Amino acid sequence: MKRLINRVRRLPIASQLTVLIGIVLLVLFSVILVTVQTFYTHLIQTQMELRARQIAENLANVALPALLHSDEISLYQNLARVTDQSDIVFVSVLNGDDKVFAWSAPQPYDTLLNLVNLNPTLLRQVRQADYLFEYFPTRALLEVYQPIRTNGTYWGTVLLGLNYQHIEQVARQVRWLSLTVGILLILLVIWGVQKVSESVLAPVQQLVAGTEQVSKGNFDFRLKVEREDELGFLASKFNEMIARLKSYQTRQEELTAQLHEYSEHLEEKVRLATRQLRQIQEEVLQIFHQIPIGLLVVTEGGEIRWFNDELVEVLKIKDRSRLKNANLLAEKVFLDGKFQGKLREVTRAKIESTFRIEFKLSSVSTRLLEVRTQPLLGENSQAVGMIFIIKDVTRETELERQLNRTQRLESMGKLAGGIAHDFNNILAIILPTAQMLKMRLASDAELVPMVETIEKATSKAADLTSQILSFARGSKGGKMEVFNLNDLIREFQTMIGRVVNKNIDIRAQLDENLWNVEADRTQIEQILMNLSMNAVDAMPNGGTLLYRTENLELVDAESMIPQLKPGRYVKLEVVDTGIGMSKEILDRIFDPFFTAKKKEKGTGLGLSMVYGIVRSYRGYIDVSSQPGHGSRFTIYLPATSRKIQNSNGHALQAQPGKWRILVVDDEEMLRSSLKSMLSTLKYRIFEASNGQEAVQLFQKHRHEIDVILMDIQMPVMDGLEAATRIWEEAPDFPIVFSSGYAPPAKFEELRRRGAKNFLKKPYQIKDLVDIIERTLQAS
Repeated sequence: MKRLINRVRRLPIASQLTVLIGIVLLVLFSVILVTVQTFYTHLIQTQMELRARQIAENLANVALPALLHSDEISLYQNLARVTDQSDIVFVSVLNGDDKVFAWSAPQPYDTLLNLVNLNPTLLRQVRQADYLFEYFPTRALLEVYQPIRTNGTYWGTVLLGLNYQHIEQVARQVRWLSLTVGILLILLVIWGVQKVSESVLAPVQQLVAGTEQVSKGNFDFRLKVEREDELGFLASKFNEMIARLKSYQTRQEELTAQLHEYSEHLEEKVRLATRQLRQIQEEVLQIFHQIPIGLLVVTEGGEIRWFNDELVEVLKIKDRSRLKNANLLAEKVFLDGKFQGKLREVTRAKIESTFRIEFKLSSVSTRLLEVRTQPLLGENSQAVGMIFIIKDVTRETELERQLNRTQRLESMGKLAGGIAHDFNNILAIILPTAQMLKMRLASDAELVPMVETIEKATSKAADLTSQILSFARGSKGGKMEVFNLNDLIREFQTMIGRVVNKNIDIRAQLDENLWNVEADRTQIEQILMNLSMNAVDAMPNGGTLLYRTENLELVDAESMIPQLKPGRYVKLEVVDTGIGMSKEILDRIFDPFFTAKKKEKGTGLGLSMVYGIVRSYRGYIDVSSQPGHGSRFTIYLPATSRKIQNSNGHALQAQPGKWRILVVDDEEMLRSSLKSMLSTLKYRIFEASNGQEAVQLFQKHRHEIDVILMDIQMPVMDGLEAATRIWEEAPDFPIVFSSGYAPPAKFEELRRRGAKNFLKKPYQIKDLVDIIERTLQAS
C-alpha cells in the first residue's frame, strides 16, 4: 500500500486530485454496497477461496516441472482439464519475468486478456507471499495468485480466475441500478475535477517542465506567458531567471575556457621550469664533482652532507662510502687527527677563514692543503653549516719556490755576467800582452819567470770568470757538437772510478735508445764532474753513485715542468745515497759562493756553474733530497735529431802577415793591445770602436779586409746588428765573434743567422791566430 501511495504522490497534482476525489466517492458507494453484500457473500466466500486455493496449489505443483523443462504441451493439457469446470473462467501460468507461459480458458485469447487483470503490484507482492486473492465483484470474478517455488526459489505464478456469478446472481439485480448510477456519478465528477485541475494547474505544469529543462542545462527554454494573474507573473519572473542563468552560464563557460587555457599554459610553464631545474641540478652536480678543488659541506651538527670527487682524490680516501652520513664532530672521519681537529674547530666557531695545513697521507708522505672556510647560510642569513674549499697546493708551493729560486739566480747571473764581462776584457788585455812580453824577453832569464807568473795568474783569473760565466748562463760559446750522453757517461764512469774510494759503488742505468744532444762536450763533462764530486763528498763512509738516462717527450697537457717548452728531452739523473740535505740548503743550493762544505773543500761555484750551463742550453735542473736519504739531481737537456759526425780535422799552418783584419771592440786598451800583437805578427789591422763604425769602415775598405774580429757587446750598435748589416752586403763574409760575456739569446741568434766562429775572452795569441786561420781557410 505504501508503494501505491508513493506512486500516487508522484503523479501530477491534477491527477492526484482526480484520484483523491474518485477514491472518496468510491469509498462512499463501496460502503453501501459492501454493507448490503457482506451478509450474502461472506458465507460462501470462505468455501470458494478454499476451493480456489486448492486448485491453484495443485496447478503450481503441476506447472513447476513444466517451467523447469519448458514443457508447454503437458502444461496446456493439465490447464485444459481444469478449465473444463464450469466456474473456472481461466487459468494462466506466468514465468519468473511475469510473462504468460501458458493459459487456458473457454473464451478466445483476446477476451481472456481483457478478463485477466495482470496487477503488477500483486505480482510483486506474491513473490513474498504464500498466495493472494483479488476480487472483481463487478464481474463476479475471484483471481488467485499462487507463487511457484522450490527450495525458496521463485519460478513463476499461477493465476486462476474463478467465477462466482452463480452466487451473486440474486444480489446482482439489486445492486445493478445503484452501481450503474454510482459509477456514472463518479466518472462525471472525476471528469469535472480533471478539467478544472487542468485549467488551474497547466501553468504550474509548464513551470515544472521548465524547471526540469533548466536542471538538464537547457537555458534556452522559455515559458509562454498567457495569463496576467499570479501564475503569469511567476512565469515571467521564471523566464527572467533563466535569462540570467544563461548569461551566468555563458560567462562561466568563458571563464572555464580561460581557466583551462591558463591551466594548460601554467602546466607547460611548470613542466618547462621543472625540466630546466632538473637540468640545472644535473649541471650543478656535474660541476660540483668536476671542479678541480675539493669541496666538503657539513651541517652545524657536523653531519657530512656533500663532498665531491676531487676531495676524495686530494685526501686519497680509498673508501668514499665512509664519508656518507658521517659526523665530523662525533667520529673519526679522516686519518690525520690534526687536520680533522682544525675542521672541527672551524665548524663549531662558524667563521670564515683561510689557512694552510699539512695533511698526512702516510707516515712518510704529506700534502700541503689550503683550506678556505665559508659559513653555509640558511633562512634569515643564519649559519646552518660550513663549506670547506680544500686545495692541494703542494705542487704549487714547490713551483713557487723553484720560480723564486730561478728568478733570484737569474738576477744574480746578470750581475755576475756583467762583472765577468768587464773582467774578461781586462784579462784579454793582460794575457796577450804578457805573452808578447814573454816573447820579446825570451833571453832574459830574470824577467821571464815574472812574466810567466803574470800569465799563470791571468789564466787562473780566466778560469774563475769562466765559472762565473757558466753560472750566468753565458758560457755557451764553446765548441758545439752532437754526441750521445751514454758514451760520455761510460767514459766518465771509467775515469772517476779510478780516483774515488773503493767503498763507493758506481753504477749506470742507461737507455740504449737514448736520443743525441748538441752541446759543448767539455761543459757536460764539467757538469758530471761537479755533481759526482759532490756526491762523493756526501758519502764519506761509502755508498752508491748512480747515473741514469732516459728519453722524455713533453706535450702541453702532460708537461709537469713549466720551465720547459714542449718537445723532446734527454733526462739525466745523478743519484747518491749520502747524507742528504735540509730544506734550508736546498733553497740556496745553486746560489753562487754558497757551500755547505768546509772552506778548504769548496768555493761555492760548482753547482752555480752547473745551473748556468744547463740553463744556457734551455734545459732544466731539479734537485730533491732529505737528510739521511741521499740526493737526486735531475737534468733535462734538449734532444736533437742530428746524427753524430766523425771529425777528422788536421792541423792548420798559420801564415802570419798574409791577412788584413778589422778589429771591432769598444775597449780602447784591448784594441791597442790586439793591434800591437797582430802587427808584430805582420797582420795589417783596421780598428773600429763599435758596430756602426765597423759597418762604415767595411763599406769603405771592403776589398781591403779579409776577416773581422767582432766583439758582441758594444754601445751604439752591437756585434749582432753590425754582422747582419755586413752580411746583407756580403753574405758569408768571415767574421770571428769574441766576447767576455753575452746573453745566451744572442749566441742563439748568431748561430741561427749562420755564425760559426766564436772566441771567448781572454784568449791566448795562438788561439786567436788559430781561429783566424781556420775561418779564412774555411771561407
